[in-house]
Amino acid sequence: MAGDRQVHRCDDDVLLADVRCGSTARGWSPVRPAPVFGLVLLRDGVLRGRVDGVEYVLDAATVYVERLGAEQQFAHPLGPDAFTGIVLSEPRVAQLLGGDPTVPEGVVMVTPELALAHRLLLSRAHRGGDAFELGEHTARLAA
Repeated sequence: MAGDRQVHRCDDDVLLADVRCGSTARGWSPVRPAPVFGLVLLRDGVLRGRVDGVEYVLDAATVYVERLGAEQQFAHPLGPDAFTGIVLSEPRVAQLLGGDPTVPEGVVMVTPELALAHRLLLSRAHRGGDAFELGEHTARLAA
């Protein structure tokens, strides 16, 4: 998969990356277990996902919740896409969920408030925002 990944924030608790996936493969990727808990917020393009046998269509109106260990595959039916990737550590996820280690799964619909918070976070990141501030805004968006 060719593409470009710009990491805006990376520490033990939070990773925030702007990813432009250059894949033109229309078929399914090999099955692989998800290595992290993460969120994929698509900004441009369409992505098909197959997670533990369930198929999803992902676009700018959805957020894919990647669960550690879930068997997943992806396809790019319209070619390249762009997304924001957020990865949180297990302690950070537990903190956000009030100590509950159970992580939601699948696809969540984007609300207007979430879409605005996402765009504001990226704007801060592209302007070189303070690392602590980016980490806090990223965790708040993930919550």
